[in-house]
Order: sequence, then structure tokens, then C-alpha cells
Amino acid sequence: MPMLPLRALCAGLFCAFLLAWSPAGPGESAPARGLVVVRGPLPAGSAAVLTRAMAFHGEYGGFAVGQATAAEVGKLRQLGFDAVALGPWPAGRQLVVARAGHAPGLGGETLFAAGGAVLVAVPEGEAVHASCHAATVVQPSAWKPARPFMRPTAAGASASAGIAAGEGGGTQAVVAADPRVAALVTQVSQANILATTTQLASYFTRLSSSAQVLVAKNWLVAQLQAIPGLTVTTSTFNGSYGPNIIATKTGSVHPERVLVLGAHYDSVNQDGSALAAPGADDNASGSAGLLETARLLAQGDFENTVRCVWYCGEEQGLIGSTADAQALDAAGTQVIAMLNMDMIAYRKAGDPHDLDLVTNSTDPTLTQFCRDVTAAYVPTLPTVTGVLTAGSSDHASYSAVGIPSAFYFEDLSDETPFIHTANDTVGPSANDFVLARDITRSFVAAAATLAGPVDLALAHAPLADTTNAGGPYPLAVTATSLTASPVASVTAFYRIGTGAEQSTALMKSTSPGLWVGSLPGVLAAAGTTTGDISYRLLATDGAGHQQWLPEGFEPSTKSYHFTVGNLVAAFADGFEGPGDNGWTHMQVQSQDDWQRGAPVGQSGDPSAAAQGTAVWANDLGNSGWNGAYGSSVENWLESPAINTLGKTGLHLRFQRWLSVEDGTFDQASIAINTTTVWQNPSTPGGVAHTIDHDWTQQDLDVSALADNKASVKVRFKLKSDGGLEFGGWTVDDLKLASLQPGTVPRLTASVVHLSATGGGTVSLALDAGPAFAGRTYLVALSATGTAPGTPLGSVVVPLVFDSATQLGFGFINTPAFQNFAGPLSAQGKGTATFTSPPIVSALLPGLDLHFAAFTLGPIDWASNAVTVQYEP
Repeated sequence: MPMLPLRALCAGLFCAFLLAWSPAGPGESAPARGLVVVRGPLPAGSAAVLTRAMAFHGEYGGFAVGQATAAEVGKLRQLGFDAVALGPWPAGRQLVVARAGHAPGLGGETLFAAGGAVLVAVPEGEAVHASCHAATVVQPSAWKPARPFMRPTAAGASASAGIAAGEGGGTQAVVAADPRVAALVTQVSQANILATTTQLASYFTRLSSSAQVLVAKNWLVAQLQAIPGLTVTTSTFNGSYGPNIIATKTGSVHPERVLVLGAHYDSVNQDGSALAAPGADDNASGSAGLLETARLLAQGDFENTVRCVWYCGEEQGLIGSTADAQALDAAGTQVIAMLNMDMIAYRKAGDPHDLDLVTNSTDPTLTQFCRDVTAAYVPTLPTVTGVLTAGSSDHASYSAVGIPSAFYFEDLSDETPFIHTANDTVGPSANDFVLARDITRSFVAAAATLAGPVDLALAHAPLADTTNAGGPYPLAVTATSLTASPVASVTAFYRIGTGAEQSTALMKSTSPGLWVGSLPGVLAAAGTTTGDISYRLLATDGAGHQQWLPEGFEPSTKSYHFTVGNLVAAFADGFEGPGDNGWTHMQVQSQDDWQRGAPVGQSGDPSAAAQGTAVWANDLGNSGWNGAYGSSVENWLESPAINTLGKTGLHLRFQRWLSVEDGTFDQASIAINTTTVWQNPSTPGGVAHTIDHDWTQQDLDVSALADNKASVKVRFKLKSDGGLEFGGWTVDDLKLASLQPGTVPRLTASVVHLSATGGGTVSLALDAGPAFAGRTYLVALSATGTAPGTPLGSVVVPLVFDSATQLGFGFINTPAFQNFAGPLSAQGKGTATFTSPPIVSALLPGLDLHFAAFTLGPIDWASNAVTVQYEP
């Protein structure tokens, strides 16, 4: 089958980070899955697609291996993959993928060959030296879908920076170098890497089952124990093999977030276990690079935990790394990413000096991040990406449980020819320690960036929905520097409705660490009394380090949201009651998996409700379920009948976490009574999957169908075809409501705070109403409070008369208070401007100014008071 459409198709699939392959749920019999290979060439990140299309077992350069039903094979072909069904899984045999030249030595039956790799079935239990570069045992268990990797954004870097480089080209530096990371990179010692490689290669063998591997283990442990700041442990995963060695540096801010760095320290001689296996390049070199990385990272202070692991049993089929990855997965550990180094010190004469990043069984976004980091910190080291023919390495164990992984390698086509022989020694094999140093420099740079040098901590209580259309909406952020560099600035970026994003600087408060400011009211900013406002916060310290809220590696991925206006609900349900409150659900075809309760985070679904504890969802993922909808199903969830008589302007508002295949194949839709009001998009090629990675507020105008009706029902529907099943609907906090105009106070101010030292301006807007058109108004102020108020004429002005301000009269004929008095317009409106010059006075910070307005001749109307506080 032609492969031309595949690259374009997969581009959309990869960046969406699709959510789940899923076995059948209760009530759905699972069709038999047979052995399937997907012929290459496979583009970078193919695993991200294949994990969702079949029971995926691994990607081996020339092809991928898995198990699939006949329907899933059809879906693979429909997506442009060259899928070949090989019949049932071979009984009593294990599958091994080997390079073509190594396959005859394995014996057994050749099942498939492509791209220089061969799939062989050998008797179960037969010893196979399955290594990353000659042969690999196919693990008969399905991979989990990849968790999304989001690029960290360092100071000065673009949150959405891309790259435009060919497979063999260099990269543009789209990551700005952090001096703290750069300082570690420059300390990478070529001499240390050479010495460690030489020491490990001096052992006769490091075969996983030998006594010598324990000697090597003891030496490595001693080196790590001599490094301050590391906690060193070992983990025995198999009594026949040496243990994994683990060195941990606990994060200072987010110890629960873990970065895994790995290399295997065992070796093998392919001609027999009694022969010498020095393994200098494979993989004393990678182990040495990891030891140097651990030494350097131990010097720093990082937000996240760094976990360096030296694996044993890699040469027998990634056994040590599989045990570690599965243990982390079973414990629910929040792993940011995994970086692997395997063979970094050989360069063939005449070959370019570069870093090769393997694309099979790796995360394409993480791999691109590693390229960008290399360009920023090791600009003399070009990067190349491509497929490693046959085999794999320890990163694949983490990819198999859904952890984003990357693989650092010396050369995709010309790695050492002495692999797995007695000649894999320092000199003939490990022959270029300048290359090993530079690859380790890149590795250190990526690791330190992902670990996150400690700089700032932020805390903020998000703004809640409000009926106040006049604003402003006060912001308060506690920004704490965790280093010697003080917080220099805090900025809010905000958007009203679909308008352009704007920014406003916050200022230091009188309270230590507190920064304050405000967002403008929707009336002044957008000329409306209703609206949705989103915002995010950025703090920067004196050294240029940055921290975003809501927290995320990329600031563009998350924002806070609140609604302005009076939300009048015809129906509202947070799904928290003891019963279903009239909601019903039904199977049309194959399976009804609608469930109400607490989500548990299976198949990319949320791990918690948007509010409260309960949601409605397709398959909550509890015991006996997997979190994903089934294949060839159709079902729906429907609200009780809602009486909307007398209600107009209705919108359907709810919190959504949805993952569904492109509408060409699977349809998630919403109907009001029998009319569809929303459906997931369909695109040519079926590549635009709808994937939520967080709760998202939805707002659908359904007024044409729902206004003023005796009975309105809201129905959520799901229909799938024969493959690629995702997490489906998760719905919370649903309202059928109209957003009515918010309230506008008679007097509003433009800001909540003024700078005492820098000065500033407060714009005041007065609206007494048309009944007072043409009357004279006066805006007054007080510096001592707003209660109990001052009686004037027939009203009480909500200010306290004080000697300092004389209710504002002290500003008559001065430029500090412009238009404080004048005639109201035909609509009864007026404006005033209070300008505070820069004043150096210890008395001002913390002082409140209270403004209020009243009419003159007679004094028979007074506004509310607004308060503006001076900050340092």
C-alpha cells in the first residue's frame, strides 16, 4: 500500500497525543486478536498511533508488532498503515526481532522480514541474547497510550517554538540557555567519562547473571555514595541477575514529580557466556555518561525529583528497565519523562561528529525538545533523528507504560562493529570520548531543564464568577523567590471573551511576598455587562527566571476562567445527589457504558471531577472497566424533561473532558430534544481527534431550540466504529441557563491599587441615571474609611469626613483630581480622574482612598463608595 498519505495523517495523530487502546468492557465479548506486523517505513512517533489501534507490543525500525482483531487490521489499513496479519500468536514460542545478519544464529522459524529486521519465533525458554542493537524479545503485553509531554518553557524561550530542520540537519536555538543549566553543562568532564568507561570495561564480563556484574555494581554504588546529595539504593528484580542501581535527588518543590534518567551497566558476548564481555561502548560509555550526569545534577537545586537508574538485564530483553517502569506505573508515580543513554563513545572514521536521537519507541515532542536543548547548550553538536533498525533499548520499557521517552545514541547506521564481542574495549570500540562528552553535555542540559532549577513559587486563589460588570476584579498573587534573586515582577495576561490578549503589571503589596493588581471590568473594557474572562500569571525574578500560573510546562496550555453576569438557570445539576436526578441512559448498539460517580483517570480520562466528586461519563474506569468506550457501540445519556416556559436566551454550559476519534469514524454529539447542536469535527483523512487534557468550560447557544418550551431534554450521544477507542465523554457541572446582564455600581474605578512611589491614575465612571440628567455632581474622597458615612442634605454619603481630605474639597482647583465636579450627561453619567504623582512617603503604602459621588442643588442622591489602596 502506498505510504505517501501516512506522514500527513500521522502528523495530526502524533501532536494530539491520542488517548487509549482499550480491551472490551463488561458485557462486550472481545473478538480474537491475532499476530500482526505493520510494515515500515514508520514515521517518528508511530507508537503514539499504534498503541490506540491495536494491542501494540513494540516498534522495531523495519516494522511494528502487535495483536489485532480483523476489524482493527482494517482500521490500520484505513489509516494508511501496511498491516499484515500473521495468524494466531505462535503457541509455545517466543518472538524475537533481530537484524537480518543475526537472525540465522537464533534458529527457529522466520515469520516476517522487512527493513533489515526479521521476526523469528523460537522455542519458549530458549536463551536469547536480546540486546538493543542485535535482537529484542517481543514482550507479549500491550503498551499503554503515551502520556502527553509538554515542553518546559525556560526564561526567554518561546512557549510554542518549533523547529525546521531535516533529518540530518542541525537545529535552530529556540530554547534560551539558562545560566544555571549552562554552568552544569560546561562542567561535564571528558576525563571522568573515560575513567569510568575504562573501569567498567576492565571487568572480564558484566553479564547480568555473572558474579562479575556484582563487582561492577559495588563499584558503581561506591562512586554514587561518595557524591553528596544523592540517595543510593539497589532494586533486585530477578534472583538470577544483578540489581538495578538507583540514585535519587529529591525535588525541593515538587518531589512527587519524577524525571527518570537511565543507562544499562550489564554486557554480553554473543558467542557465549564464558567469553569476555568488556562492553566498553555497550554500555560502559552510557553508564559513565549517566554517572557524570548524576554527579553534576547533585550540585544543583531542582523543583522535581531526579531518579538515575543503572539497569541490569538489558541484554536479556530489557528486563531490569521493564521491572522499574512497571513498578513506577503500578505505584502511580508522576513521571515527567525518561531519557536513556546507550552507546555514546564510538565514531567511525570519516563520520560526522553528531548526536543521533532514535525515533522508534520514543516520544516525538520530547525528542524535538532534546534537539532544541542541544542547539541551545551544545551548539557545536548537530543532531540527527531516525530509526534504529531492529532491537530497542531501556527507554522502550517506559514508552510501553505510557511514559514519554527519548534515546541518546552514537550513530544510527554506523555504531561500533565490536558490539557483543571481546573487542568492545576502550580504543577499538569506545574510541571518541569528545563525542561521549558532548552527548553527555546534551543529556545534562535536557535533564537539568526538565528537573527545573528552583527559582520561584506562586500561590493564587482563582477569581470566581461575579455579577459585577463594572469591575475592576482584584488580583492577589503570593510570589516567593526560592533563591537569592528577588521577585522582580508579576504580570497578568488576560482575555475578555474572544478578544485579543492584553497584559497588566501587578505591584508589590505592603504584605511580604504579596503582589496585587486588577483586571478591568467588562463594561469599561468591552462595552458589555456580560462576558467570560480568562487569565494567566507570570512572575519573573531578578535573574530572569520565570514561573507561570496556572502551572504547566507551557504557559499557553492553561488559564484561569470566570464569568461576569447574572447566570439564571432553568436547570442545574452537579451530579452529586444520592440518585441520578432523572437522568437516563440507554444502549442503542453493543454496549451502554454510561456511569455516574468519581472518575479514576483511566484511558486519559480525568482523575477527579471538575467540582464535587461525581461526574457522568462513558466508562469511569472502575474495577472491571478500562475507562474507554468500546468498538462498534452506540449509546446516549439524557437529562430529565426541563420546563423552560418564560425562559429566554438559554445556553448549555458544562464542564467537559472529552476524547474521541475524528468524526469521520467516531461521533460524540449533543442534541436538544432531537436536534443535534454539536458534534466532534470530521476532517479529510480522519486526523482531527478531539482530545481534552483538562477540564474545559463549554458554552453552547441553544436558545433557538430551548427557549420557552414546556419540555426540553439534553442528550449526550456516542457512536464508534470498529477500532481506535478513546476515553469518550466525561461531563460535570451542567446548566441550562441564560446569562443576564451583570450589575453595574453607580460609581466604578479603573483600578484597585496605586503605586505610592511611582504614582498612577484612577479613572472614575459615574452613572446616576437619566432622572438626574444635567444635574451637578461632585466626586469626593476620604482617607479614613467609608462607615458610618457622612449625612449631607437628604442622603448619607458613604465617606467619613476627615481633616486630611475634607471630603475631597481640598483638591478643588488642583490638577490631582480632574473633573471631580461638573454636569451629568443626558444619560445621567459623568467621569472623573484622580492622578497621584510619585510621592516618597512612608505613610502612603497601605493607605486607602475612598471615593463616592453625590449630586448638588440639592444633595439628594449619593453613589456607592469605591476603594483604592496605595502600595509601595
